[in-house]
Amino acid sequence: MPLLEAALRSLKIKRCLLPVPSFSEYRNALENASVFVTPYHLSSAEDFRYVPDTILNTLLEHSCDAILLANPQNPSGAICDADCMQRLVKMAAQHSITVLLDEAFIDYCPAMSLTQWSIQQANVIVFRSVTKFFAIPGLRVAYAVSPSSNIDAMNRFIAPWPIASFASDAIYTALRDEVYVEKSRLTNDRRRLWLEQELARLKIVTYPSGANFLLLRVSSKIDVNLLWENLVVEEQIVLRSCANFEGLESGHLRIAVRSELENERLIRGLERVLANFGG
Repeated sequence: MPLLEAALRSLKIKRCLLPVPSFSEYRNALENASVFVTPYHLSSAEDFRYVPDTILNTLLEHSCDAILLANPQNPSGAICDADCMQRLVKMAAQHSITVLLDEAFIDYCPAMSLTQWSIQQANVIVFRSVTKFFAIPGLRVAYAVSPSSNIDAMNRFIAPWPIASFASDAIYTALRDEVYVEKSRLTNDRRRLWLEQELARLKIVTYPSGANFLLLRVSSKIDVNLLWENLVVEEQIVLRSCANFEGLESGHLRIAVRSELENERLIRGLERVLANFGG
């Protein structure tokens, strides 16, 4: 979030369109920077995907000077095609609208990244997290990519020496491990597909995801809060409650793609708990 806040302050963003549901810290960062937030509700019927023309019309309708996007989207994991995202950025540029793009989970689908492309685009800043994909969140390392004029302006709002030498060395080593990177992507794809198939068998809806997590929707006949509680008490399994995601209707939970044993334990636990609901 420090990089996002630095971008908001350096560019003097006044009004930002925020597609929801979204990571709750986005709104916090925007409001902390005194930015007026205009929520834009994504449709679950369209798998929470971005539609450039509709988004642009909304930006103009509400006189927004920026939009904050995530690709893959959070919490759904929906991935927006790079060509589609580039089109949105170019359309926004014609109206002097800044695109703030969080690619925290893009390492799972790198072909869709705008990181390199954004260097020549004055109206876009891409934010990348190094620690999520490599499972070292405690190091808190991230970076932003944009033309040098934007980066120079952001640096004036960032504390000096924000990354310790230990974290720098660890990230340097991780990024050079190409074998791990490729293996992680393939493993995640395989395990996520298995989870999608097993959850479908249990009549639990999942949305298309390009990340290492899945957003679930349970039947309206099931009390999702009671299901969550029973999983904790009876199975010692804690799923991500989605109650605090702005703009997300009830009935949703989120899971991470984990090891095969952990994924298997999740499915068996869900089977047992759902049996109590007659599912």
